[in-house]
Amino acid sequence: MKLSNYIKKSFLFLSFFAFFNITAQEAVIEEVIVTAEKRSESLQDVSKAVTALSSEEIERKNIVDFVGLSAIAPGVTVAKNEGYKTIISIRGVGDETNQNAIAAPSVALHMDGIFIASKFSLRTDFIDLDRIEVLRGPQGTLFGQNSTGGTVNVINTAPTFEDLSGKVDLTLGDYDLVKLRGGVNMPISDTVATRFSWVTTDHEGFTENLVNG
Repeated sequence: MKLSNYIKKSFLFLSFFAFFNITAQEAVIEEVIVTAEKRSESLQDVSKAVTALSSEEIERKNIVDFVGLSAIAPGVTVAKNEGYKTIISIRGVGDETNQNAIAAPSVALHMDGIFIASKFSLRTDFIDLDRIEVLRGPQGTLFGQNSTGGTVNVINTAPTFEDLSGKVDLTLGDYDLVKLRGGVNMPISDTVATRFSWVTTDHEGFTENLVNG
């Protein structure tokens, strides 16, 4: 009887150890590299409130433009005002002068390290991105003007020297919406490579002119 109990306890211990080992292997978190402090470092080492979205996460959650960031980045609100301009607010700080089309925003936008001053550029669809970094809180020390509320960094996918590759997706919707997006990586030599990306959108109007159709 004692031998049987010993065997049962040993079996339970080995089962628990195997389960714990498998769970630990599955719980490995992939390291995310960001440039929130103007240098490449792990997201876990950054001393800022940062939300980093990889290209896989952007596609999986169907984030196609800046408005989609409201659903995934904490403290971020994106709205289209007056039908033609996009306003980003972080922690309640954003563009307080909605009627002034040339007013400087309070949340800075950088694309591949270049400051984008015009809020009309926020209407651009996301195409072939590597990641998006949302930095909450004042970022004037590193990113300069218009970053009282925070900064949004949009990093495009850089060309690589690997094989010729690409991707394409098609979106269909109401009012005869047809949107085609794609990107192609093209290595030219051992030291030169290029990458192309494009988007085309065809959409019928929401109303019809009864005079001329």
